[in-house]
Amino acid sequence: MVGGVYYFLLEILWRGYSHWAMIIVGGISAAFLYLINEKLSAVSFFSKCLLGAGIITAAELLSGIVVNLWLGWDIWDYTKLQYNLMGQISLKTSLLWMLLCIPAFVISDIVKEIFLIKGANSGKKI
Repeated sequence: MVGGVYYFLLEILWRGYSHWAMIIVGGISAAFLYLINEKLSAVSFFSKCLLGAGIITAAELLSGIVVNLWLGWDIWDYTKLQYNLMGQISLKTSLLWMLLCIPAFVISDIVKEIFLIKGANSGKKI
């Protein structure tokens, strides 16, 4: 949920609006970012950001094919950007996803700590 809301709010800040479907795409992307951060702790931070950007870009492409091309919702259109694929993803946005992985991984660590502390304390008797 945190990732979905984060994605949704970022879009509102960036474009001035968003769509409810972006909460789902953002949530799924955030779950993958959490797994990358958790399972690939030995991998360099740069490599994790690169992989995260690839995953977000793939999620954006797949969701764009469904919601924009198949369903015709026209939530976004990158056809005017250079190096775009079917107007659903672009090199520019992929590079932005890479930068946004930095705060996403930090938030992932914070969320993990909150839930670990709560989880560790939940079994204690008062």
